[in-house]
Amino acid sequence: MSTEGQNARWMSYDEMADVMRLTRDSAKVLARRKRWPRRPGNDGRTRIGVPEEEIAARSNPENDPANDLGNDPESDRPVLAQELLELRVLNARLEERVEGLNRLLEEAHCRRDALQAERAALRQELDHERTAAAQERAAMQEAVATQVKALTDLVEALRRDRQAAKPRFWWPWRRTA
Repeated sequence: MSTEGQNARWMSYDEMADVMRLTRDSAKVLARRKRWPRRPGNDGRTRIGVPEEEIAARSNPENDPANDLGNDPESDRPVLAQELLELRVLNARLEERVEGLNRLLEEAHCRRDALQAERAALRQELDHERTAAAQERAAMQEAVATQVKALTDLVEALRRDRQAAKPRFWWPWRRTA
């Protein structure tokens, strides 16, 4: 934006910052961004050609943040009351949601505890069944061992009886071929 043909006020960066309510660095950045003309002043300091409408717009008390509606508590009351009401409604919704989630969490904990108790009972029952099966297996093995011994004794007794009942040949040294 060129200031030629327009009314421009030539100011140093410090003057510009005071008039436009900026910091010195912000004034430099603004002058560079808007491409306002620069020239050396008689005092050796750089002078910037700032358009009058920019000065008026920046130094207007209506645009001044200090005169904003935020400093007038009476003018913001309806807006703040509406925002407060909205925040309370949102807060109530969030509290309901948190309560619902807490109930769900409590139910999940109860289900977990019940499942853990059932799991422990099933493990105990499984251990009991394994012990009973091991005892039954040992009893079966003992019964089988007893029956095997009885059958072995019976077979031996039958062999002895057979040997005893076998006729003796009258010629014992005779060979049987």
